[in-house]
Amino acid sequence: MDRRGEALHASPSATWHEWADGVREALGPTPRPFLLTRLHEWTYIHTLTTSDHWDPAHLSTASDWLQRRLTQTPGAPAAVLAYLAEHGRTRRVRGAAWRALQG
Repeated sequence: MDRRGEALHASPSATWHEWADGVREALGPTPRPFLLTRLHEWTYIHTLTTSDHWDPAHLSTASDWLQRRLTQTPGAPAAVLAYLAEHGRTRRVRGAAWRALQG
Protein backbone atom coordinates (compact mmCIF):
# COMPACT_ATOMS: atom_id res chain seq x y z
CA MET A 1 0.00 0.00 0.00
CA ASP A 2 2.79 2.43 0.86
CA ARG A 3 4.57 2.02 -2.49
CA ARG A 4 1.40 2.65 -4.49
CA GLY A 5 0.29 5.47 -2.21
CA GLU A 6 3.65 7.15 -2.67
CA ALA A 7 3.53 6.68 -6.43
CA LEU A 8 -0.06 7.89 -6.79
CA HIS A 9 -0.38 10.62 -4.12
CA ALA A 10 -0.19 13.44 -6.68
CA SER A 11 -2.36 11.70 -9.28
CA PRO A 12 -5.63 13.16 -10.50
CA SER A 13 -8.52 12.53 -8.12
CA ALA A 14 -10.21 10.02 -10.43
CA THR A 15 -7.08 7.85 -10.52
CA TRP A 16 -6.64 8.16 -6.78
CA HIS A 17 -10.22 7.23 -5.95
CA GLU A 18 -10.13 4.27 -8.32
CA TRP A 19 -7.04 2.94 -6.53
CA ALA A 20 -8.38 3.68 -3.03
CA ASP A 21 -11.71 2.02 -3.82
CA GLY A 22 -9.84 -1.03 -5.12
CA VAL A 23 -7.82 -1.20 -1.91
CA ARG A 24 -10.97 -0.98 0.23
CA GLU A 25 -12.54 -3.77 -1.79
CA ALA A 26 -9.42 -5.92 -1.50
CA LEU A 27 -9.35 -5.41 2.28
CA GLY A 28 -12.69 -7.17 2.51
CA PRO A 29 -15.62 -6.72 4.89
CA THR A 30 -13.56 -6.79 8.10
CA PRO A 31 -10.27 -5.08 7.33
CA ARG A 32 -7.52 -4.63 9.87
CA PRO A 33 -7.76 -1.22 11.53
CA PHE A 34 -4.10 -0.46 10.75
CA LEU A 35 -4.71 -0.88 7.02
CA LEU A 36 -7.76 1.38 7.06
CA THR A 37 -5.82 3.99 9.00
CA ARG A 38 -2.93 3.87 6.54
CA LEU A 39 -5.31 4.21 3.58
CA HIS A 40 -6.92 7.20 5.29
CA GLU A 41 -3.47 8.74 5.85
CA TRP A 42 -2.51 8.30 2.20
CA THR A 43 -5.83 9.82 1.18
CA TYR A 44 -5.08 12.83 3.38
CA ILE A 45 -1.64 13.18 1.76
CA HIS A 46 -3.32 13.04 -1.64
CA THR A 47 -5.77 15.76 -0.58
CA LEU A 48 -2.99 17.99 0.73
CA THR A 49 -0.84 17.66 -2.38
CA THR A 50 -3.63 18.12 -4.89
CA SER A 51 -5.66 20.93 -3.34
CA ASP A 52 -5.34 24.01 -1.18
CA HIS A 53 -7.66 22.61 1.49
CA TRP A 54 -6.21 21.50 4.79
CA ASP A 55 -7.24 21.71 8.40
CA PRO A 56 -4.64 22.57 11.06
CA ALA A 57 -6.73 20.79 13.71
CA HIS A 58 -6.68 17.56 11.71
CA LEU A 59 -2.98 17.91 10.96
CA SER A 60 -2.12 18.53 14.61
CA THR A 61 -3.78 15.25 15.62
CA ALA A 62 -2.29 13.27 12.71
CA SER A 63 -0.01 10.35 13.48
CA ASP A 64 3.73 10.75 13.76
CA TRP A 65 4.04 8.65 10.58
CA LEU A 66 1.77 10.98 8.62
CA GLN A 67 3.52 14.11 9.82
CA ARG A 68 6.96 12.64 8.99
CA ARG A 69 5.75 11.42 5.61
CA LEU A 70 4.47 14.88 4.73
CA THR A 71 7.92 16.35 5.35
CA GLN A 72 9.29 13.89 2.77
CA THR A 73 6.51 14.23 0.20
CA PRO A 74 7.18 16.15 -2.99
CA GLY A 75 4.41 18.66 -3.55
CA ALA A 76 3.55 19.13 0.12
CA PRO A 77 2.33 22.73 0.38
CA ALA A 78 4.66 25.23 2.01
CA ALA A 79 1.88 26.26 4.40
CA VAL A 80 1.59 22.67 5.66
CA LEU A 81 5.36 22.38 6.08
CA ALA A 82 5.46 25.73 7.91
CA TYR A 83 2.71 24.54 10.23
CA LEU A 84 4.58 21.30 10.92
CA ALA A 85 7.84 23.18 11.47
CA GLU A 86 6.15 25.06 14.28
CA HIS A 87 3.53 22.61 15.58
CA GLY A 88 4.76 19.14 14.61
CA ARG A 89 4.24 16.48 17.26
CA THR A 90 7.92 15.66 17.64
CA ARG A 91 11.23 17.45 17.36
CA ARG A 92 12.07 15.14 14.45
CA VAL A 93 8.97 16.28 12.53
CA ARG A 94 9.57 19.94 13.29
CA GLY A 95 13.19 19.71 12.13
CA ALA A 96 12.36 17.77 8.98
CA ALA A 97 9.62 20.25 8.08
CA TRP A 98 11.97 23.17 8.60
CA ARG A 99 14.62 21.52 6.37
CA ALA A 100 12.00 20.80 3.70
CA LEU A 101 11.01 24.48 3.72
CA GLN A 102 14.64 25.51 3.23
CA GLY A 103 14.69 23.53 0.03
